[in-house]
Amino acid sequence: MTRPIEKKIQEAEAKLLKVLLEHCRLIFEGIHLPSHDHLHHLRVWYNARRLITELSNSGKKISAGDVSRLLLSAMFHDTGLTRTLSEAHGIESRVICEDFIRRNPDLIDPDVDEALQAIELHDRKENFTPEPDDQEINILKILSICDDIDAYGCIGVLRYAEIYILRKVPVIMLAEKVLNNLTYRLNHIEAQRWIPDHFLTEQRNRYQRTYNFYKTLEQKDKSLEYRNCLSVIESYMEFVFHGKKSLNMFALELLNCREKYISEFGLSLSLELKEY
Repeated sequence: MTRPIEKKIQEAEAKLLKVLLEHCRLIFEGIHLPSHDHLHHLRVWYNARRLITELSNSGKKISAGDVSRLLLSAMFHDTGLTRTLSEAHGIESRVICEDFIRRNPDLIDPDVDEALQAIELHDRKENFTPEPDDQEINILKILSICDDIDAYGCIGVLRYAEIYILRKVPVIMLAEKVLNNLTYRLNHIEAQRWIPDHFLTEQRNRYQRTYNFYKTLEQKDKSLEYRNCLSVIESYMEFVFHGKKSLNMFALELLNCREKYISEFGLSLSLELKEY
C-alpha cells in the first residue's frame, strides 16, 4: 500500500522532475562544472526525498506543496554557479529560478516564496537554529542539510577539490579550507535535533571518509598515503574536469589502478554513485 508521503512524491516527480532536471542540464550546458551540475542537483533531490519520507513517517506534516517546493529548490539551488563561483551564488540561483517560473506559470504553483528563499540562503547556515518541536517542516533547512550531505563521502572529496581549485585555492591549501568547511557542515547538521538518529549516524560515517582523506592531505609529509590522495585529486581534475569524462567513468579508471588505496577509493566512489 502506497503511503501518503510516497503518493505526494510520486505526483510531484511526475509533474516536475523530468522538466526541471532537463532545464537544469541545459543551464549547465557549456559550463563545465561536474561538481555542481544537474547530477549534483538530482542527488540533492534524492537526499531530500529520502529525508522527508522519514520525517513524514515519524509524524511531521508534509503537504504536497511542501514536496513540490522542495523539489523546485533542489533543482535550482546551485544554478547560480553558472554566473558566479562566489559563495553568494544563491542570489543568482534565485534569479534563474524566478525567470523559469515567469516562463512556466502553468507548471509551477504560485506559492513558491519559501522555495525561492531556500535557494537564495541555502549556504548561509550561520543564522540557522535548531528546529522547534512542532509538526511543521522548514524547506530551507531540509535543502541545506541535503546539499551538505552531498559534500560527504568520495563524491564530497572530489566536489570540494574541484570547486576550491576553481576558486583559486592552491592544492597545498586545500586540506585547511576543506576541513574547516566540512566541520562547519557537520556541526550544522548535528544542531538540527529533528533529524532521525540513524540518518545522522549514516552521515557521520560518510563525513568521516571525507575528513580522513583531507586530514591525510593536510600532513604534506610526502608519505605514500599523502601521494595517493594527491594523485586522486590530480587524476580527477585531468580525467573528469579537463577530460570531461563522467564520475562513473572515473570510478572505473581508479578501479584499474594497481595502487590499493586508489583502487579502493574507486570502488567506494562507484558504490556511492549506485545509491542514486
